[in-house]
Amino acid sequence: MNPNRTELYQQARLHPWYADRFLADGSLPPLSKALLYERLAQKEHEGFYSQNTYWSPSGGSSAREPLYFPSDVAENLQQRQLLSGWLRKADVLGPEVVAVNLFSARLMYRACEIFVDLVQMCGGTVLPLTLQADDQDVVRLWKRFRPTMVMGSPGRLLQL
Repeated sequence: MNPNRTELYQQARLHPWYADRFLADGSLPPLSKALLYERLAQKEHEGFYSQNTYWSPSGGSSAREPLYFPSDVAENLQQRQLLSGWLRKADVLGPEVVAVNLFSARLMYRACEIFVDLVQMCGGTVLPLTLQADDQDVVRLWKRFRPTMVMGSPGRLLQL
C-alpha cells in the first residue's frame, strides 16, 4: 500500500463513518451512495451541520434527488483562493477580465457564486446576469459594459 493511502486509512479508522467498514485484509470498500445518504441524513438530523457549513448539491444522473454534501466554509474559501491564484498565474483570469455570468443561481447550485468569486479573487469584474437573463438584456448590457468573457452552462451559451 502506498504511503498516502496508508495515512488516509489511518485517518479513516478514526472517523465514525468509516471505522466499522474496514475488511479483514485492511482495505476499505467504497462507501455506497445509499449509505452516504443515510449517514448524511443522520448527521443533518442531529444538527451536526448547523454552523459554518457550505452545502452543495451534487449533479449526478443516477440519483433520485441531489446529494447535498457539506464542507467547511473556511476550507471551501481556501480552495477557491488556491485555484484563483493558479488561474491568475496561468493568465486565465486577471484584472483585465470583465465577465458576464450566465450560470444558474437557484436551488443551491453554486456555479454562479463560484465563478463570481474566482473572477473577483483574480482582480476581475463580474456582471452577474444569471441564467434567467433575457438574450436582449444580455446584448444590451454587453454593449454597455464591453465584457471580455462570458461564463455559463453549455446550454445557455449555445442559446446566445
